[in-house]
Amino acid sequence: MKFAFALFLLLPALVRAGVAYDERTTSIRQPQAVVRHYYVQNGQWRGDDANGIIIALLRNQTAYVIDNAHRTFEVLPKTKVDQAAARLAALTPSKIANMPPEERERMEKILVRMQVPAPVYVMTDRSELVEGHACRIWEGIESGTKRLELCVAASGTVSGGGEILAALKELSHFFPGRTDAQGMQVGAANWWKGVENFDGLPISIRSFNDGTAVSETIMTAVHEEVLSPALFDVPVGYQLQEPKHAVHMPEP
Repeated sequence: MKFAFALFLLLPALVRAGVAYDERTTSIRQPQAVVRHYYVQNGQWRGDDANGIIIALLRNQTAYVIDNAHRTFEVLPKTKVDQAAARLAALTPSKIANMPPEERERMEKILVRMQVPAPVYVMTDRSELVEGHACRIWEGIESGTKRLELCVAASGTVSGGGEILAALKELSHFFPGRTDAQGMQVGAANWWKGVENFDGLPISIRSFNDGTAVSETIMTAVHEEVLSPALFDVPVGYQLQEPKHAVHMPEP
């Protein structure tokens, strides 16, 4: 009886709290805020689009894209992402030229996107207060031009910040180019290519064009709670489908 009572006292400590947060985006093109919802727990990540139709999941180094409108889902393990990256790196002009016209056109577009340099981040001496959290401004420079401003908070100052950052670093493996080749898009955000370089958590992201801020995304409503495991599962009855626009990747 004493043992059972002691185990009961331990239960709250054994149930790890997850983190829920929103991202609110405004832009010159879309002045009305678009809000997306995100969840992280035990190394798993989930992102819902603004209308809840498309859901992206990441767990056990595998990405899932769920389409609630059609009750279907797609699967992309990181092993396939790595294989696609190796094959993309080994492509030669002659191999591309021998592809069927439709695949050749798509592959050329993928390669153009992959040639865009990843931002080089430079910490500035500027600080801001975002949603009550102090953060330091980092500038993302591409080819000598500022493209991004990230306000980075110490992850310990944001509820569940360490767990969010770890999930985003894992998600950074699934960036455009590699996932495009598989016919999927997961985590297609330019700044994620450099997220592994940060010790803190980006809680505000501004994008720039010709020196003018054109959009801003703010992390908001961050709070810890025990999330239902079902949030990170593919709904029962949904059908697995192959990516619609996958490109045939020739062997190196």
